[in-house]
Amino acid sequence: MTFVGKPYGDFAQPPVLLEHWEFDAIQRDITTVLPDGCRDLIIWRGKGVRPQCFVTDLATGCDQVPVSAGDHFNGFRLHPGVQVDVDGLLASLEDGLDDVSISARLHDYATPLPQVVEALACLASGVTSVGDAAAMLGVRLRSLQRLLKRETGQAPVFWLRLARARQAVARLGHAEALADLACDSGYADQAHMTREFRRWFGTTPHRIRADAGWVTRNFVAGYGA
Repeated sequence: MTFVGKPYGDFAQPPVLLEHWEFDAIQRDITTVLPDGCRDLIIWRGKGVRPQCFVTDLATGCDQVPVSAGDHFNGFRLHPGVQVDVDGLLASLEDGLDDVSISARLHDYATPLPQVVEALACLASGVTSVGDAAAMLGVRLRSLQRLLKRETGQAPVFWLRLARARQAVARLGHAEALADLACDSGYADQAHMTREFRRWFGTTPHRIRADAGWVTRNFVAGYGA
């Protein structure tokens, strides 16, 4: 994927839009999409067909997406935790699909919820457990669990594990030993980190490190990193 622009803002005062990206398929292929904690508004244009708009679900694992030569994807990645009126957003885009109109409609139909944003930022801050995050936020564990399950569809442990894995993979280019990286990232040991990488990325830390282009091809701006 080729990305245009840079991420806007941070988790402290998030806007709706995290990143605008575009992808052109040059041949029939399978594209790997990894979980990044975000939902995207995507406008797909294929040869000889009308453009199609859709909002992705929150990915919980690796997804293999088939593409055809000439497919063009125009994507608008939303900040983690942003709530979307999907039906209203898609209906509003029937009048136009230029980037200016899309950005305006996103701000009309997508809303960052302060409590959710704060909770997700805390879970990505390096805490070792959901209980520690609840304590830092000054809420009961059960309240934190209910909030995130209700507003994101996922429990706090999902967000904690995803942030930890994404932060660890972002550090794989460093020279530190994998065992040290596992320890510094909050894993029990290297084997634990390897299991988590398989769960989130479908591969191992060793294979990612051995493939110099893996991060560039697969890792995108998103939750925690």
